[in-house]
Amino acid sequence: MFNGVLKNIKIEETVSLLSCFVSQEKLQDAQKPREELDMLFTQLQDTARRVAKVRLECKVEIDVEDFVSSFRLDIMEAVYSWAKRSKFYEIMEIT
Repeated sequence: MFNGVLKNIKIEETVSLLSCFVSQEKLQDAQKPREELDMLFTQLQDTARRVAKVRLECKVEIDVEDFVSSFRLDIMEAVYSWAKRSKFYEIMEIT
């Protein structure tokens, strides 16, 4: 949002990236997302780190690394497949 990341990405990638905001549980055997999703996740982490540092500068207590690690990539690939209208059993194989 802050640096134009969402400007040129596909709907499936956007939905997949948004899953990082709601997924809180670490999956044991989570599939590593494809390269383009992994790059989006890295950009999300960088942005989260910047936001946390600004909060610190504003005297709002926050553990920067806890905040950054609160965003989970575990279901990105499954959500991407769902958004691409994959069959249910294919999505289940990912998870």
